[in-house]
Amino acid sequence: MTLTLNVPIRKPAQRRRIRTVIQSIITLAAKVTWHARSHWLRLGRGSPWLPVLQDLYRVCRA
Repeated sequence: MTLTLNVPIRKPAQRRRIRTVIQSIITLAAKVTWHARSHWLRLGRGSPWLPVLQDLYRVCRA
């Protein structure tokens, strides 16, 4: 499986550094919820990072 880079950007860039992408994900406003032995990451409505995190999860899960 390949990972597509649909990363929301603040300004156009010629290349995206992995450090910047990871920093953006870390500083993302989210809520971690535990329920019935499951962990959930709740994002705000309309979060532009949701497709990126779904792709990362799919690639890491495979």
